Amino acid sequence: RNDVPQNLLDDFMSSKSPNATSAIEKKNAETDLKINPDNTRHECMVMNAIERLSSTVINPNSGLPSQTITTFCSETETLYDFRVEIKPSNIPNSGLGAFVTFLGARVLKKSASDRSARLVVQHVADDVCGNLSVKTHEELTAEMYGGRKMHVTLKGDNLHHNDNSLYWSNERQNHLKRHIDKYGTLLDHFDEDEVCCKVNSEVKKYRSKIPEAERIGFLGIHSESDYVEDKTLVFTSEKTGLGMLELGRYGPHRKTDVKDNLHFEFKSFIFNAEPSEWSYGVSEQRLGRDQAIDITDDTTGEIHSLARQCTPVYVNEVGHNKKLHCNVDIRHTNECSVYYYIFIDKDHAMKAGDQVELLVDYGEAYEDVRERKGYGKDNNKLCEGDDDDAARLKRNFVDREMVQQDIPDLKLFDMFYLVEYLTNDVLAPIDQRIRGSFSANGQAESFTRLSKDIVARQRIHWLRMQLQCRLKEMMSNPNQDDELLLHAMTRGRKEMVTAIDESLLKWDFDMLPDILSFLNTVSNGDGKTLQDIIRLELSEELLYSVGSKLPDPLNSTMWCKISIDLAKSITWDIARYLVCCKDPKHSMAQMLAEQILVNAKNAASKVREACHILNTGSSSFSRNAAIDELSFHSLRRKMKKKDVAPNGSFINVYGTDLNIHHGTAATIADIQAYQDAVELGYLEPYFDPCSTNRL
Repeated sequence: RNDVPQNLLDDFMSSKSPNATSAIEKKNAETDLKINPDNTRHECMVMNAIERLSSTVINPNSGLPSQTITTFCSETETLYDFRVEIKPSNIPNSGLGAFVTFLGARVLKKSASDRSARLVVQHVADDVCGNLSVKTHEELTAEMYGGRKMHVTLKGDNLHHNDNSLYWSNERQNHLKRHIDKYGTLLDHFDEDEVCCKVNSEVKKYRSKIPEAERIGFLGIHSESDYVEDKTLVFTSEKTGLGMLELGRYGPHRKTDVKDNLHFEFKSFIFNAEPSEWSYGVSEQRLGRDQAIDITDDTTGEIHSLARQCTPVYVNEVGHNKKLHCNVDIRHTNECSVYYYIFIDKDHAMKAGDQVELLVDYGEAYEDVRERKGYGKDNNKLCEGDDDDAARLKRNFVDREMVQQDIPDLKLFDMFYLVEYLTNDVLAPIDQRIRGSFSANGQAESFTRLSKDIVARQRIHWLRMQLQCRLKEMMSNPNQDDELLLHAMTRGRKEMVTAIDESLLKWDFDMLPDILSFLNTVSNGDGKTLQDIIRLELSEELLYSVGSKLPDPLNSTMWCKISIDLAKSITWDIARYLVCCKDPKHSMAQMLAEQILVNAKNAASKVREACHILNTGSSSFSRNAAIDELSFHSLRRKMKKKDVAPNGSFINVYGTDLNIHHGTAATIADIQAYQDAVELGYLEPYFDPCSTNRL
């Protein structure tokens, strides 16, 4: 980097900066890293795919991939053909899914099979003992600047000897072994053609008739014309000679997919946890920092275009549904690359023409995402998905708290690169889309895209205030800075502080007051507007700021409907005041105070009105409406039959054994709990099971 003093950069790269991501480390598995490298369920081999017969094609209209896979049986050289396509998932509300179809098998014709059987037994694989004699076949690992690694294989005309084949005839293998025994290694002057080998000559003769790219089999002596279809064969990965099918790489796909964990956490927060659905952690560190693999676009938080062209990203998961069967394994092929593999067990063996949806099990690491989507273990009335305001608010409070805990630990170097990344790669494109949508000649974005952008832009604005406070601390007390920075050039430190300060000024959402009224004109068609979206986000900020003084403000098990509505209306009034009034005057503050009192007065009137309906014995319809306004929602308790009725279908109710359904018993328990609570509180019960129709 030309804009950072070299001595500072060198010091940073040699340090571990242990406090830079302390809050993230505390979060650990909760960090939204979904793929567990230890969740491989099967220790079987991966079948070799025939490269020329396997391909992925992108549909120009839909942009979806379609994949063909032809694999090779290591026992019989039989070919197995598969097609993987993307279409709506069989799992409700799961969007698209990946489906594999077994197209059938192709076996060698008798003449080709006999020829292969005769020649193969006269060959031996170079790595038969697990140790390659020809070392050039081995995969190498190159380490780049900053600790980035890549795998390297060597290719060239007869580079590995034996026409680059791993399979050596017995005579040539013995000649190779004698050479290595004599010299201790394979020397440059070794020439396998010194041995006259009739078997090798015959193999070369067959190979010469087939273009190199079209050769099939251990010895490369078959072509597609040597095979015929056999629709009677079934496929299972557990059959001898077969195994798992490589579906492809999940990630990373680009250099920028490997991110500093700190950068990823802030990006995930800005885009409302959407990137966390697609990310995973890796053991590899760079510059002493933990890394995350993130296959989402920095400008949108959605899965990026290159990843969309790969089949693995469309594989759904089994979750906690015991009726669904996991048939995909995940494996780390190195420190950061993750591949998906299809495993078909013998109980789900596929006949030609069979199709099955591919499903993976992400394990416990994915539970946070499941809960947000509404199908986690704890998703019930106490903890619903993100479509419930109270549940979403509670989870978002946790995310805000985690980000806030990270900021006090930031050092100047951390903040400089974090702010630079978020300003250039995240903020700039969001600002451009929003301004374009509300300018006279701009290109309007969709409601979904704009709603995400508005929330992301406001969160950047909120982060600006948090980071500015941390920057002021650094400027007022340099001793809080990293020890390495104290040895850096004073000018370099000042330049970094100035750069951070100037970038944070761009984070101010100064256009919001101007476009607030326009937001009310952009709707999703169901009555929800962009103003409703920003209203929820601003309300969340305000409710988070009061913290424990107003616990769980939208939770219907703690607050009645009147209270929740009051909290929503007051926070929106305050939010509009803070957004629209750049320089609030006393009169505006007075108007806000009066509006808050009006809201409180209206809420009190609703309480009196509901109580009047209940006390005067109005119609059951009115009473039910009044109960809805005043009551809390009871927690939904999961009562198992063995707990409610341990003696089978009989249960003791008030000293009498009754033969009733356990669901009825659970309802009676709820009613009794209510009546006990009323009695303990010396209250008059409004909920009478005998007269209230709601029961």
